[in-house]
Amino acid sequence: AAETLGRIGGREVVLRLLTVAEDPDWGVRAAAAGALGLSGAPPELPGLRARLEGEQDGFVAARLREAIRRIEEK
Repeated sequence: AAETLGRIGGREVVLRLLTVAEDPDWGVRAAAAGALGLSGAPPELPGLRARLEGEQDGFVAARLREAIRRIEEK
């Protein structure tokens, strides 16, 4: 579902995904990070970088790095 939302995009979707990216479940955070890589824009980069610094799960951190890379390349 998160990936589909990421493909739809839009400011409201991105704001919701940023909230979901703080979920206690690592799988939910990873899905939100991947979706943000699809729909995010440069204004979200500081928030994603801050989440990356505090992320304990390696898989989620990798998804956040990928999301940041995708947004930077847009």
